[in-house]
Amino acid sequence: MKTAKHFTTIDQIWEHLDGLGFFHMDLSLTRMETALSRLGLFRPPFVVAQIVGTNGKGSTSAFLDSLSRAHGCRTGLYTSPHFLSPCERIRIDGVPLQEDLWPGLATEVYAARPDLTYFEFLTVLAILAFARQGVQLAVMEAGLGGAHDATTALASDLTCFAPVAMDHAAILGPTLRDIALDKCGAIRPRVPVVSAPQFPAAEEVLRRQAERLAAPLHIVEPLPGNMPLGLAGPHQRINAAVALHAWQALAPRLHVTPRPDAVARGLARAFVPGRLQSVPATDQHPPLLLDGAHNAHGMAALLAHVRQSGLRPLFFFFLCTTINDKH
Repeated sequence: MKTAKHFTTIDQIWEHLDGLGFFHMDLSLTRMETALSRLGLFRPPFVVAQIVGTNGKGSTSAFLDSLSRAHGCRTGLYTSPHFLSPCERIRIDGVPLQEDLWPGLATEVYAARPDLTYFEFLTVLAILAFARQGVQLAVMEAGLGGAHDATTALASDLTCFAPVAMDHAAILGPTLRDIALDKCGAIRPRVPVVSAPQFPAAEEVLRRQAERLAAPLHIVEPLPGNMPLGLAGPHQRINAAVALHAWQALAPRLHVTPRPDAVARGLARAFVPGRLQSVPATDQHPPLLLDGAHNAHGMAALLAHVRQSGLRPLFFFFLCTTINDKH
């Protein structure tokens, strides 16, 4: 049996997380359900939107977070992965959770369930932080899949589906239908679903699962091209449409009436580092375009933006790592 831990510094938390293994997975919701139950957070005191899918989860989450904050709602945003620090994954009103709050929260999380995985630990910590900080809406981006993703252990008021494509086939299954089946495991009975347009195989699975669970399903159309967005690329018209429809569905729960000026401001201010991010030239490097495309579907979106924008890159750098997934 593991002994209790009392975290006093944020570095001790990073050391604990590093010891868990960044890519270690154990596909089960049991640990999450136990931790949330012990902390009294299975049904938290805020509205929850879960974002699942393959490509566009982070962008959709950012749009929804920005729309909520533009209407004056205190909003928690949980995303992954991070660039420099896990602090980036947990934001309240657009700002990373204060570092001095992490040790106390981490100590409570460990006490609730000491054998949580890396992603589970951060997920529970985010939910606890959102409850303690009094957020009104929590936007929870799934990490991988849906049926066994840590975010699925949390009761949700709405599920958003970004485009589902081939990725993590070694874990979720070898076909698009297998992957869609796993991701659709996030759908709850009678909880509304908002989805981007999907490939036919994924849409069939999505419609069947939503119908089976009596979950109202709405598949969006892309937003018109004359609506300014904070994120670049034609594919963001779809992600923004999912977020906007989700916001319109959630606003009544938050006792808010969507306003055209706030909607425009929220869509225009959304930002995610490394999503077709333009970095101006300096005396040390030329202008750069950064993107996180990591599969065929994501690469197609990147190339579509490059062609549409008339960009002619002089160099193209692609970095990847080979991961031996253990699950």
